[in-house]
Amino acid sequence: MTRPAVILVGLTWWLAACNRDPVLSARRVLEEEPARAATILEQAARERPDCFDCLLFLGLAREKSGDLPGAMDAYEHALALDEAGRRPEPVADRLLWLYQQAFAASNDAGTREALARKAAPLEARLGSARPWANEHRYDRLLAEFRNHAGARRRDEALAAARAIQGLYLAPEKKAAAAREATAFLREEFARRGAEAIRTHRAEALAEKGFLDKTRKRIVLRHDFRIPTRREDPAFDPATDAFPGMVRSRACLPLRERLGEVVALVREDLKVRAPSDADLDRLFAKMFTYARAGYVRFGAEQNPAGESFLCRISVPVEAFVAELYRFSE
Repeated sequence: MTRPAVILVGLTWWLAACNRDPVLSARRVLEEEPARAATILEQAARERPDCFDCLLFLGLAREKSGDLPGAMDAYEHALALDEAGRRPEPVADRLLWLYQQAFAASNDAGTREALARKAAPLEARLGSARPWANEHRYDRLLAEFRNHAGARRRDEALAAARAIQGLYLAPEKKAAAAREATAFLREEFARRGAEAIRTHRAEALAEKGFLDKTRKRIVLRHDFRIPTRREDPAFDPATDAFPGMVRSRACLPLRERLGEVVALVREDLKVRAPSDADLDRLFAKMFTYARAGYVRFGAEQNPAGESFLCRISVPVEAFVAELYRFSE
C-alpha cells in the first residue's frame, strides 16, 4: 500500500472514530459551534449518564454558548461521579467560579442564598483563600441566630449557631459566634432556672432564709458575735490582724450556706453536683455581692460582744447564671 493510501486509510479511520465517539465529535466543533457541540454531548450524556468526559465537555460547550446555568448543572453532575476524584481536570474550581459569577450577577436573595449553599462546601474542599460563599452564609446565619435569640426561640437559635460552626471560616470568627451563642444559652438558662426556682423551691429556700420576701434575690447571711479577749485572746482590737479575723469569721460560713442553696436547687436546674473546687470558685464570684459591717452603729469603738454581719444578696437570675457552667 502506498504512503498516500495509508494516510487516507488512517484519516478515514480517524473520521469514523470521531463519528462514533460523541466527545471527539463535539470537541471538533466546540470552539466555533459550541451550541452544536452541546447538542451532541447532551445526547451522549443522556445515553451514558456516567460519562465524565461527556459532562465535562458539555459544561465547556454550554459556557461558550452562554448557558451558564446549564454549564453549572453539567459540572455538578460530573463532580458527583466516582471518576471525578481520579481526574486531574479542575472541574470543582470551574464550578466554583461560575457560582461566584452567578452570585454577583443576581439581585434575588433566594437565588444568592441557594448559590452560596452550593459553593460553601466547594470552598472548604478547595481551601479557598477568600471564601465568599461561607462569608455570605455566616452573615445570614448570624442574623438568623440573633433574630431567634431575640424572640427566645432556643432550638432555632441553636440550630443557626451550630450551622455557623460548620462553615469554612477563620477560627476567630467562629469563636466570636460561639461566645455570642454561649451568652444566649447562659441567659436562657438563668431565665428558665430562676422561674423554676420561684415555682418549685421558693418555700424551701425562704424557710431557710435563703430567699428574700420579693423572691427576687438569693440571700446568704451570718451574724458573728465578736468574742471578748477573755473568751478568745486572739481577738484583740489593738492588733492589725483583728479586722481581717472578724471579717473572715463572719463571711467564711457563707461558703457552707452556698453549698446548701446549690443542693436545694440542683435538681430543678439539672446541674451536676459541683466539686469543692467548683464551690470555691462559685463562692468567690458570689462574694463580689457581699456586704459586711457592724450591726450597731459605733460598735467598732468597743467591738467585744458586738455583732458583725456578713451578707450576700444576689439576684436569682445572676445566681442561676453562675450555675450554668455545671449544666448537663
